[in-house]
Amino acid sequence: METYGDGNGSVEQDAGDWYDAVQRIASSWWQSGVDAHRVSAIVLSGQMQNFLPLDQDHEPLHRAVLYSDKRPLKEAEEINARHGADNLWSALENPMTAASILPKLVFWRASFPQAFGRLRHVVLGAKDYVVLRLTGRHATDRTNASTTGLYRPKDDAWHAELLADYGFSLDLMPRLLEPGEQVGGVSALAARQTGFVSGTPVLCGLGMRGRLLWVSACWMTRTPICIWERRAGWRA
Repeated sequence: METYGDGNGSVEQDAGDWYDAVQRIASSWWQSGVDAHRVSAIVLSGQMQNFLPLDQDHEPLHRAVLYSDKRPLKEAEEINARHGADNLWSALENPMTAASILPKLVFWRASFPQAFGRLRHVVLGAKDYVVLRLTGRHATDRTNASTTGLYRPKDDAWHAELLADYGFSLDLMPRLLEPGEQVGGVSALAARQTGFVSGTPVLCGLGMRGRLLWVSACWMTRTPICIWERRAGWRA
Protein backbone atom coordinates (compact mmCIF):
# COMPACT_ATOMS: atom_id res chain seq x y z
CA MET A 1 0.00 0.00 0.00
CA GLU A 2 1.55 3.26 -1.12
CA THR A 3 2.14 6.13 1.29
CA TYR A 4 2.58 9.59 -0.21
CA GLY A 5 4.83 12.38 1.06
CA ASP A 6 6.55 15.33 -0.60
CA GLY A 7 9.19 16.18 1.99
CA ASN A 8 7.19 18.94 3.68
CA GLY A 9 5.90 16.70 6.46
CA SER A 10 2.95 15.27 4.58
CA VAL A 11 2.05 11.60 5.09
CA GLU A 12 -1.00 10.46 3.15
CA GLN A 13 -2.65 7.34 1.78
CA ASP A 14 -5.42 6.82 -0.76
CA ALA A 15 -8.47 5.60 1.15
CA GLY A 16 -9.59 3.74 -1.95
CA ASP A 17 -6.54 1.50 -1.52
CA TRP A 18 -7.86 0.40 1.88
CA TYR A 19 -11.15 -0.77 0.40
CA ASP A 20 -9.42 -2.31 -2.61
CA ALA A 21 -7.28 -4.37 -0.22
CA VAL A 22 -10.40 -5.70 1.51
CA GLN A 23 -11.90 -6.59 -1.86
CA ARG A 24 -8.77 -8.48 -2.90
CA ILE A 25 -8.54 -10.37 0.37
CA ALA A 26 -12.23 -11.30 0.30
CA SER A 27 -11.89 -12.44 -3.31
CA SER A 28 -8.99 -14.70 -2.33
CA TRP A 29 -11.19 -16.31 0.33
CA TRP A 30 -14.01 -17.08 -2.10
CA GLN A 31 -11.54 -18.45 -4.65
CA SER A 32 -10.06 -20.73 -2.00
CA GLY A 33 -13.47 -22.20 -1.25
CA VAL A 34 -14.68 -20.16 1.72
CA ASP A 35 -18.49 -19.94 1.74
CA ALA A 36 -19.57 -16.31 2.17
CA HIS A 37 -22.84 -17.51 3.72
CA ARG A 38 -20.85 -18.88 6.67
CA VAL A 39 -19.54 -15.41 7.58
CA SER A 40 -21.62 -14.51 10.63
CA ALA A 41 -20.22 -10.99 11.07
CA ILE A 42 -17.43 -8.71 9.87
CA VAL A 43 -15.15 -6.88 12.30
CA LEU A 44 -12.10 -4.83 11.36
CA SER A 45 -9.15 -3.07 12.95
CA GLY A 46 -6.66 -0.63 11.51
CA GLN A 47 -4.62 2.52 11.86
CA MET A 48 -6.21 5.29 13.89
CA GLN A 49 -6.08 9.07 14.14
CA ASN A 50 -6.51 9.68 10.42
CA PHE A 51 -8.17 12.70 8.84
CA LEU A 52 -10.21 11.76 5.80
CA PRO A 53 -12.64 14.44 4.56
CA LEU A 54 -15.72 13.25 2.66
CA ASP A 55 -18.48 15.00 0.75
CA GLN A 56 -22.22 14.35 1.12
CA ASP A 57 -21.95 11.26 -1.09
CA HIS A 58 -19.13 9.81 1.06
CA GLU A 59 -16.60 10.53 -1.67
CA PRO A 60 -13.10 11.52 -0.47
CA LEU A 61 -12.21 15.17 -0.97
CA HIS A 62 -8.53 14.47 -0.30
CA ARG A 63 -6.23 11.57 0.45
CA ALA A 64 -6.32 10.35 4.03
CA VAL A 65 -3.94 12.42 6.15
CA LEU A 66 -2.24 10.03 8.58
CA TYR A 67 -1.44 10.60 12.25
CA SER A 68 2.26 10.99 11.41
CA ASP A 69 1.65 13.97 9.09
CA LYS A 70 3.46 16.91 10.72
CA ARG A 71 2.25 19.84 8.63
CA PRO A 72 -0.22 21.23 11.24
CA LEU A 73 2.46 21.95 13.87
CA LYS A 74 1.69 25.68 13.82
CA GLU A 75 -2.04 25.03 14.16
CA ALA A 76 -1.49 22.70 17.13
CA GLU A 77 0.65 25.31 18.86
CA GLU A 78 -2.02 27.96 18.30
CA ILE A 79 -4.78 25.75 19.72
CA ASN A 80 -2.70 25.00 22.81
CA ALA A 81 -1.92 28.69 23.30
CA ARG A 82 -5.55 29.70 22.85
CA HIS A 83 -7.13 27.13 25.14
CA GLY A 84 -4.24 26.18 27.41
CA ALA A 85 -2.46 22.85 27.13
CA ASP A 86 -3.41 21.90 30.70
CA ASN A 87 -7.07 22.75 30.14
CA LEU A 88 -7.14 20.69 26.97
CA TRP A 89 -5.46 17.76 28.70
CA SER A 90 -8.01 17.93 31.52
CA ALA A 91 -10.89 17.72 29.06
CA LEU A 92 -9.38 15.36 26.48
CA GLU A 93 -6.96 13.28 28.58
CA ASN A 94 -4.60 13.42 25.61
CA PRO A 95 -2.21 16.09 24.30
CA MET A 96 -3.13 18.37 21.42
CA THR A 97 -0.41 17.83 18.81
CA ALA A 98 0.03 17.93 15.05
CA ALA A 99 -1.22 14.35 15.07
CA SER A 100 -4.58 15.48 16.46
CA ILE A 101 -7.56 15.94 14.17
CA LEU A 102 -8.48 19.55 15.00
CA PRO A 103 -5.13 21.00 13.84
CA LYS A 104 -5.45 18.93 10.67
CA LEU A 105 -8.96 20.28 10.09
CA VAL A 106 -7.79 23.87 10.55
CA PHE A 107 -4.79 23.32 8.27
CA TRP A 108 -6.83 21.59 5.58
CA ARG A 109 -9.52 24.29 5.56
CA ALA A 110 -6.88 26.98 5.01
CA SER A 111 -5.09 24.96 2.34
CA PHE A 112 -8.12 23.75 0.38
CA PRO A 113 -10.97 26.25 0.92
CA GLN A 114 -12.98 25.15 -2.11
CA ALA A 115 -12.92 21.50 -1.10
CA PHE A 116 -13.75 22.50 2.47
CA GLY A 117 -17.02 23.97 1.26
CA ARG A 118 -18.09 20.46 0.25
CA LEU A 119 -17.02 18.81 3.53
CA ARG A 120 -19.80 16.84 5.23
CA HIS A 121 -18.07 13.99 7.11
CA VAL A 122 -14.70 13.36 8.75
CA VAL A 123 -13.54 9.74 8.89
CA LEU A 124 -11.01 9.05 11.63
CA GLY A 125 -9.58 5.62 10.86
CA ALA A 126 -8.86 3.15 8.09
CA LYS A 127 -11.30 0.53 9.33
CA ASP A 128 -13.98 3.20 9.78
CA TYR A 129 -13.76 4.05 6.09
CA VAL A 130 -14.06 0.39 5.12
CA VAL A 131 -17.04 0.01 7.45
CA LEU A 132 -18.60 3.07 5.81
CA ARG A 133 -18.06 1.57 2.36
CA LEU A 134 -19.59 -1.72 3.49
CA THR A 135 -22.63 -0.26 5.27
CA GLY A 136 -23.07 3.36 4.24
CA ARG A 137 -22.91 4.34 7.92
CA HIS A 138 -20.41 6.59 9.71
CA ALA A 139 -19.11 5.41 13.10
CA THR A 140 -15.96 4.95 15.15
CA ASP A 141 -14.87 3.32 18.40
CA ARG A 142 -13.93 5.20 21.53
CA THR A 143 -10.31 4.04 21.44
CA ASN A 144 -9.87 5.77 18.10
CA ALA A 145 -11.91 8.76 19.25
CA SER A 146 -9.65 9.23 22.28
CA THR A 147 -6.62 9.86 20.06
CA THR A 148 -8.24 12.60 17.99
CA GLY A 149 -8.05 15.51 20.43
CA LEU A 150 -11.80 16.00 20.05
CA TYR A 151 -13.27 13.40 22.43
CA ARG A 152 -14.17 14.07 26.07
CA PRO A 153 -13.87 10.71 27.88
CA LYS A 154 -15.53 11.95 31.08
CA ASP A 155 -18.61 13.02 29.12
CA ASP A 156 -18.37 10.25 26.51
CA ALA A 157 -18.95 12.86 23.83
CA TRP A 158 -17.24 14.87 21.15
CA HIS A 159 -15.95 18.26 22.28
CA ALA A 160 -18.70 20.28 20.59
CA GLU A 161 -17.53 23.60 22.05
CA LEU A 162 -13.99 23.14 20.77
CA LEU A 163 -15.26 22.27 17.31
CA ALA A 164 -17.62 25.24 17.29
CA ASP A 165 -14.86 27.61 18.44
CA TYR A 166 -13.06 26.89 15.17
CA GLY A 167 -16.20 26.96 13.04
CA PHE A 168 -16.74 23.22 12.63
CA SER A 169 -20.06 21.43 12.95
CA LEU A 170 -20.57 18.50 15.30
CA ASP A 171 -22.36 16.82 12.37
CA LEU A 172 -18.96 16.14 10.80
CA MET A 173 -18.14 13.60 13.47
CA PRO A 174 -19.03 9.89 13.46
CA ARG A 175 -21.27 8.04 15.90
CA LEU A 176 -19.46 6.61 18.92
CA LEU A 177 -19.97 2.87 19.31
CA GLU A 178 -18.53 -0.01 21.27
CA PRO A 179 -16.29 -2.39 19.26
CA GLY A 180 -18.90 -5.14 19.36
CA GLU A 181 -21.84 -2.95 18.38
CA GLN A 182 -23.30 -3.38 14.93
CA VAL A 183 -22.88 -0.40 12.62
CA GLY A 184 -25.08 -1.89 9.94
CA GLY A 185 -25.25 -4.66 7.38
CA VAL A 186 -23.36 -5.15 4.13
CA SER A 187 -25.21 -3.12 1.50
CA ALA A 188 -26.29 -4.56 -1.84
CA LEU A 189 -23.61 -2.50 -3.59
CA ALA A 190 -20.86 -3.61 -1.20
CA ALA A 191 -22.02 -7.21 -1.56
CA ARG A 192 -21.49 -6.99 -5.32
CA GLN A 193 -18.09 -5.37 -4.82
CA THR A 194 -16.74 -7.72 -2.16
CA GLY A 195 -18.64 -10.99 -2.41
CA PHE A 196 -19.92 -10.78 1.17
CA VAL A 197 -23.58 -11.65 1.55
CA SER A 198 -25.88 -8.63 1.60
CA GLY A 199 -27.04 -7.93 5.14
CA THR A 200 -24.06 -9.59 6.84
CA PRO A 201 -23.61 -7.70 10.15
CA VAL A 202 -20.66 -5.29 10.26
CA LEU A 203 -19.41 -4.43 13.75
CA CYS A 204 -17.69 -1.20 14.73
CA GLY A 205 -14.36 -2.87 15.46
CA LEU A 206 -11.45 -1.42 17.38
CA GLY A 207 -8.56 0.91 16.60
CA MET A 208 -5.15 -0.68 16.62
CA ARG A 209 -4.00 0.59 20.01
CA GLY A 210 -6.99 -0.97 21.71
CA ARG A 211 -6.51 -4.09 19.68
CA LEU A 212 -2.89 -4.39 20.80
CA LEU A 213 -4.00 -4.28 24.44
CA TRP A 214 -6.58 -6.95 23.68
CA VAL A 215 -3.93 -9.09 21.98
CA SER A 216 -1.67 -8.71 25.00
CA ALA A 217 -4.46 -9.86 27.30
CA CYS A 218 -5.17 -12.83 25.06
CA TRP A 219 -1.47 -13.74 25.05
CA MET A 220 -1.28 -13.58 28.83
CA THR A 221 -4.35 -15.81 29.21
CA ARG A 222 -3.41 -18.05 26.26
CA THR A 223 -6.71 -17.28 24.55
CA PRO A 224 -6.65 -18.24 20.84
CA ILE A 225 -6.67 -15.24 18.54
CA CYS A 226 -6.65 -14.59 14.81
CA ILE A 227 -5.64 -11.17 13.51
CA TRP A 228 -5.08 -9.72 10.05
CA GLU A 229 -3.44 -6.34 9.75
CA ARG A 230 -2.38 -4.12 6.90
CA ARG A 231 -1.26 -0.69 7.94
CA ALA A 232 1.67 1.71 8.06
CA GLY A 233 3.66 3.29 10.85
CA TRP A 234 2.87 1.16 13.89
CA ARG A 235 4.50 -2.17 14.50
CA ALA A 236 3.72 -4.81 17.09
